[in-house]
Amino acid sequence: MGDGAFTMLSHARLTALDAERPVSFSRAVVSGLLRQAWRHDGVLITDDFSMAAAYGEKGGIAAAGTAALNAGVDLILVAYDPAQYFAVMDGLLAADREGLLSATTLARSARRLEEVETGR
Repeated sequence: MGDGAFTMLSHARLTALDAERPVSFSRAVVSGLLRQAWRHDGVLITDDFSMAAAYGEKGGIAAAGTAALNAGVDLILVAYDPAQYFAVMDGLLAADREGLLSATTLARSARRLEEVETGR
């Protein structure tokens, strides 16, 4: 378990690893670099999805949210524009119904969040 600190992922692009997606929902960065190479098992939260880097992504905010969770992000921040919450949640619920979310990745995320909540 980590120390309970959360790490926020920006929407900057780490083009050496992923020229297509921002760090906040890049599988190459989150799963590949952070989770596997660096063995980071702490809670990861995105920067605000109300920013154009997320809602302006090909496929919109729903696709960005799905990519973030499947990459290994634990929490998606929606702060500046609360209306974006409904768009991302609708997209994530649809992705779940369609089997587009990784059950294994979601289970790992649930474990990390439970550990923070319970202090284990």
